[in-house]
Amino acid sequence: MPRSSREKTGTAPPVVDAGRPYPDVDSALGATFGVLRELTGLTSWCIVAGRGMPAVLYVDDPVFGLSAGDVWPWPALVDLRTIADTERVVRHAAEGADGAAVAVVLAVRDGEGAPCALLCGASARPVPALPRDGAPAPDLMRFLGHHARVIASLLEIEGRAARAEADALLDPLTRLANLRAWRRLLEREEARCRKSDHPVGVLVVDIDGLTAVNRTDGHAAGDDLLVRAATVLLRSSRGTDVVARLSGDRFAILASGATEGQLSALGTRLRLRLAGTRVPASVGWASRRGHRDLEETWAAADRDMLRSKQSLGRGRAARPPA
Repeated sequence: MPRSSREKTGTAPPVVDAGRPYPDVDSALGATFGVLRELTGLTSWCIVAGRGMPAVLYVDDPVFGLSAGDVWPWPALVDLRTIADTERVVRHAAEGADGAAVAVVLAVRDGEGAPCALLCGASARPVPALPRDGAPAPDLMRFLGHHARVIASLLEIEGRAARAEADALLDPLTRLANLRAWRRLLEREEARCRKSDHPVGVLVVDIDGLTAVNRTDGHAAGDDLLVRAATVLLRSSRGTDVVARLSGDRFAILASGATEGQLSALGTRLRLRLAGTRVPASVGWASRRGHRDLEETWAAADRDMLRSKQSLGRGRAARPPA
């Protein structure tokens, strides 16, 4: 962060005015991101959907290669699912995926005070403005809060487009990632794997008997079953996992960083917790290994799920992953 010039002159950090006449919202957001970069020293800034899957809506990132439509890539630093209702700046100084060393997140709130998006910044190196120990300076907190409010105003202007971009990546019933988002996520994770060769696994979950429930109890009961399944999968997965609904009764989880042992434990936990909440389901999993890419890993997990469905009741925890 270029602190020395302000310390010498005593001037306050620059502020973007939401009422300034920019040609479009993208230009105004770009100006805001530039101010935040100067203010904090964090190189990369984005706005992430505040509900459902943490999809990147707007981004200015010269370092990590983030694009609109990507999923927030550093859940090990900040699990966005846990902070949508907070007013605090969230800081983590431990190294995360793709080399991010520090991240800050603020809730962006709509006119009724509900979190509608998240303002996220990241850097490959720790920055003086966000020390590993102790709180940020009060002035920094105040200016960050101001810019979160500016962005709320800009998103209100662009509200329909922002919601459409987020909704295009979400399943409307469960608010999980949809098939389109899942394919994007696999593509990005595969590129990361080829660079770092870290362990990754895929789990596939099929809800058993959904068609029968729809036929005998109605589609509302079937929807309730799917929402219960989605809730169990979210609560039972790790903070670094991404859960998606791929089709009517089919879900999948991308478990980045999971060893084969962790993947097996996760699959067994999911199966038991689904059964414990009266959600009948078959679960399969597979690890990316050898020459198998993530598309092939997904297919292997799907085959493992089908084997589980065929051998239902014979116990599967002791069987090694595919």
